[in-house]
Amino acid sequence: MKMSCVFAPTVKEAPKGVADQRMLRLIRGGFVSRLAAGQESLNLLPMGVLLFERTSCKVEEVLRAMAFQRVDFPDFCSHAKEVASGYVKSYRHLPLTFYQRERHSYRILGFAESSSQGEELIRGTCREFSRRLSNVGLSVREKASVSDGLDTLDLVVLTDKTSPYGERGYYCPKCAWCGDENSPVKGGVKPQDKEPRPLEVVDTPGADTIAELCRQLGVPPENTIKTMFYVAERQDGEKEVFVVLVRGDHKISEEKVKKVVGCRNVRFADPLEIKETVGDLAGYLGPVGLPERLRVIADRHVEGMVNAVVGANQPERHLMNACWGRDFSAKEVKDLIVYEKEIGCPVCSSALEAEFLSKVASFSMIATSSLGDRKISYQGRDGKVEEAHLWEGKIYMEPLVLSLVGPDGPLPAGVAPFDVAVIVPSVRNKEALELGEGLAESLEEKGFKVLLDDRDERAGVKFSDAELFGSPVTIVCGKGSADGVVELSYPDGAKEEVQVENLVEKVEGIFAGNR
Repeated sequence: MKMSCVFAPTVKEAPKGVADQRMLRLIRGGFVSRLAAGQESLNLLPMGVLLFERTSCKVEEVLRAMAFQRVDFPDFCSHAKEVASGYVKSYRHLPLTFYQRERHSYRILGFAESSSQGEELIRGTCREFSRRLSNVGLSVREKASVSDGLDTLDLVVLTDKTSPYGERGYYCPKCAWCGDENSPVKGGVKPQDKEPRPLEVVDTPGADTIAELCRQLGVPPENTIKTMFYVAERQDGEKEVFVVLVRGDHKISEEKVKKVVGCRNVRFADPLEIKETVGDLAGYLGPVGLPERLRVIADRHVEGMVNAVVGANQPERHLMNACWGRDFSAKEVKDLIVYEKEIGCPVCSSALEAEFLSKVASFSMIATSSLGDRKISYQGRDGKVEEAHLWEGKIYMEPLVLSLVGPDGPLPAGVAPFDVAVIVPSVRNKEALELGEGLAESLEEKGFKVLLDDRDERAGVKFSDAELFGSPVTIVCGKGSADGVVELSYPDGAKEEVQVENLVEKVEGIFAGNR
């Protein structure tokens, strides 16, 4: 393609107000137009379209390798379920996975025999994505978390706070584990080897915070228990009031709470709802003496606590020496707390670093209970009627592309809009121009995407633009053109003078197995 036919409005000066160096490059290189205030999705210019198209080809290679089926539905999820419901009649028809390309993302919906089969498909997809993206120089890591009440497995890349797609998270420099505040807290809880003491009521005027309570009683926060009342508002209009117990030094992860109660709409209970549930209990609320019918969910660090400080369900009073099993308990014990940096790496126990993570893909199993009358039944392997298990995924193209684009230097082979840039510094040099046109044609015949800069522009402008466009290989047809010699620049920045007759073979060697 000739540069004179491409609309690529490069920008000489860096625009103000854009901190991310990769986004700056996309704007300066004429890949995207400047975002308006509050705009969330990128406006792609022709070079940006080519960049996204080539990256999309890499994505679709993965999806096809996993035997996923591309569709185009007006309402992806509804129509995919409808089609699967009409087709899936036997276990032989599973697994079945559809995907659909949307403006700057891919959506995936899969149907499996079991949750374990669905989870393996998710893990397999993540492995394949990681492998293929590593081939273009992008290090992708898995991150387990909880989002919208569902266990998720995300693919993330390390970024920085300037990235518009960066989210706070944790990274282990030793084993490369990644997580966030809703990641599962694993590992055993050290049992408390204490002699239980008698329950004691103590006055605690004004102890409205854990810090003040600990100051008054001289106890550490980990010896206290918070009793929090929540409400789950379900889609059928029903409300459920329930209690969450966590240690005083821990924070509650509402995403994990949503997952446990199976409801996406969870909030704190108001005083009237608490009174309607537990009667006239007042003051500092605690787990001792709660009604049997009340659903109580304890974080696993609360199980087995001995001689803890809890609310006394009386104004300005707490109970000391409350013991699990003797004074209170919970039928459900779950992981409910926010994962904090101080917990350390769950894999190798090393110290964690606070990092910004950019999510490029996300996958999760869909709770069967959320399907309602849209459940998909089929004949199982034993002849009985079974229900298909669903999983979903999404590939986020904008953060993926931005992660592939460095602030400078060549873009990855197979992702850059053009594999080869052919620069003719002066179009007045007719021999050089003819040579450049011939080389571009020869390389295109070999399947390379070539950008020939045939503009009547200053050489400095051409070299500057070529650097922004990021083609892995650059060929300069300059003063040596009359002798059949050109300058070849490699992806690593190395340069050499090459005879024209050897050039195509050289370029093929550079891209061997990586296009």
